[in-house]
Amino acid sequence: MKFNGHRYIVNTKRGPTTYYQCSTYRSSGCKCKLNVKIFDSGGSDVRETGEHSYRVQESATVLRPGRIWDRVTRELSAKYQSQAVKVLVRDEAINSFNYTRRQAGGGDVYRQIETLPAVVVSESDDRSFVQFNLFYENFGERQRILGMGHPDLICLLMYPGASLFIDATYSITPRPFQQTLVIMAHDPAYDVYISVLTILLEAKDERNYRHVLHGAALIKGVRDQFPGIHVIGCLFHWKQAIRRKLVDLRFSANQISEAMAPGVLDVLAVIARDEIRTKGIPYAMSLMSTKGCAQLWTRFWDYFIRTWMTMFPPTF
Repeated sequence: MKFNGHRYIVNTKRGPTTYYQCSTYRSSGCKCKLNVKIFDSGGSDVRETGEHSYRVQESATVLRPGRIWDRVTRELSAKYQSQAVKVLVRDEAINSFNYTRRQAGGGDVYRQIETLPAVVVSESDDRSFVQFNLFYENFGERQRILGMGHPDLICLLMYPGASLFIDATYSITPRPFQQTLVIMAHDPAYDVYISVLTILLEAKDERNYRHVLHGAALIKGVRDQFPGIHVIGCLFHWKQAIRRKLVDLRFSANQISEAMAPGVLDVLAVIARDEIRTKGIPYAMSLMSTKGCAQLWTRFWDYFIRTWMTMFPPTF
C-alpha cells in the first residue's frame, strides 16, 4: 500500500492490525513502519513510526508502444467526436511513415546524409560537416568511404609542419561500416592533438590496410596537400605487415614469435637509416635461429629491402 507518498509492504498481521514496513528496507535499510488497525465499525487507525532514510525520487513513466498507440487513438476519437475519424491500424501507419521517409530521402540513408540538416555543421552554420561520401573499387566490389569533420578543425591541417596521427578503430564503428579511420592534428595553440577527420570505411581487409594505413599513396597524397609536413609511420602496423609476410613465406610459429619479440626486427625502425643494411639486419639475424631456413630468410630480406627500403624508404 501507499501512504504519504511512500510504498509499504506487509510484514505481519495480528488480529485486526496489519503491520507494514517500508518497501526499501532491504536495499536502503529504512526502518520506517506503518501500523493499520481496522475497527468493527469500519473505521481505521493508521500510525506511521520512524523516519524514512531514503529520498523519494521521481521516476519517468514507461509505457509500452502498444499502449501509447491505444491512448493516441482514444485521444483522437475524443477530440473529434463530431467527425468521422478512421484511425490507421498500426501496421498501415508504420508503412505510411516508411513510405514518406523513402520519398524524402530516396530510400538511401547516405543520400539523407548529404541533405539538410544532416550535412551542415548546425542550424546557424551552413558549412558542410560531411566532407566526402564516395565509392572506390575493391576487388570488383564497391566500398563506401564517408568522411566527416568540422571546417574549423580541418584548418589545423594547413599549419606548416603540421603533425598528424592516423589510426583505425573498430569498437565505435556504426553499421554497416567495418572500421573508423581517425585523423588527428596537433593544435599548437593548446599543445594537444584534436580529432580533425572521422572516416567510416566499409572494408577492413589487407588491401585497405596497405592503401590507407601505411601506403605510399596516402603518404604522397599528404605531402602533396601539406608541403613540409613530417610523416611518422606506425610501428604497430609496420610489424603487422612484417608478420603477415613471415606467415606467407611459411615460417614456423616459433620462428615468427622469435622475430616479433621486442628488440629483434623492430630494432630496424630506431637505428640510423644508413646502418639498416650494414649493421641492423646482421644484428637482427644474430638474435634468431636461422638453421634450416636460410633460403626463407633470404627471400624475406629481399622482400624487406624491396618494400621497406625502396618502395617505402625510411626517408618518409
